[in-house]
Amino acid sequence: MHLQYHRRKKLMLRILMVLAALTVLSGGIFLFLRIIRGAPQQVLPGIYSRGTILIGVTSDTPPLGSLDADGNLTGFEADLARAIGSRIVNEKAVVLVPVTNRTRAAKLDYEYIDFAVAMISNTQANQDRYQQSDPYYRDPVGFLCRPGEVTAESSLSGKTIGVFLGSLSKSQLQAKTEKLEQKPQLIDYTSFEELSAALTAGEIDLVCAEQSLLRQMDVSGFSIVDYTIGTIDYAVTMRKNETDLYQIVGRILGDMGKDGTLSALYQKHGLTPPGD
Repeated sequence: MHLQYHRRKKLMLRILMVLAALTVLSGGIFLFLRIIRGAPQQVLPGIYSRGTILIGVTSDTPPLGSLDADGNLTGFEADLARAIGSRIVNEKAVVLVPVTNRTRAAKLDYEYIDFAVAMISNTQANQDRYQQSDPYYRDPVGFLCRPGEVTAESSLSGKTIGVFLGSLSKSQLQAKTEKLEQKPQLIDYTSFEELSAALTAGEIDLVCAEQSLLRQMDVSGFSIVDYTIGTIDYAVTMRKNETDLYQIVGRILGDMGKDGTLSALYQKHGLTPPGD
């Protein structure tokens, strides 16, 4: 009897531990299953019922997206998001939510926003995970360096180059310089501040990144050069299987291209359309 009691007690403890673990992980498991095999969902009725549409927009990278002195989102992505949202609901019902490259995926995955216009690259990995529109902006990958320092691939030989950790621009740079006899040394950084400090201190010779990011760095004696090694496309991004929202956003972008709305936005913010 005593032995059976202890066996039952151990079994109950194991069951409780499993239940506790499932409780903690349930949110993540639900999200994982939803991403890889979720059934098509109709989300527009919920948006109409709520009375607002929530759109994530870059908040720290002008001219694509930033916060003004009053804390309002401004820039190309903000205007594009408002234009799309106002054709789904009325203009006053469009709510822009500030996001950064570190927060945008989580806010989209956990449904804090309905979709994102937030510098999310149109890569195969993102297309597998999300639904994405045609590219709305093509960001050149270039260099911040001293004038005349980089004019061709050969100029990169033997250089010490700062890059953003895990970035697509780093991957493009590695591929571009693979055949150089003297490959450049790439050093990872995680912020504009770190890269700027490294340039100023002479720890690196130059920085390679998307030009939209390079514009955020103001380092005396350094400027963005004309030479580029590739581009990164950004697309409006929605959760997988939310087919009605994906279809209406695609249709709206098509209409905006035809009626001149997109052209006016590119001109307003001094940007080049992805097809040009």
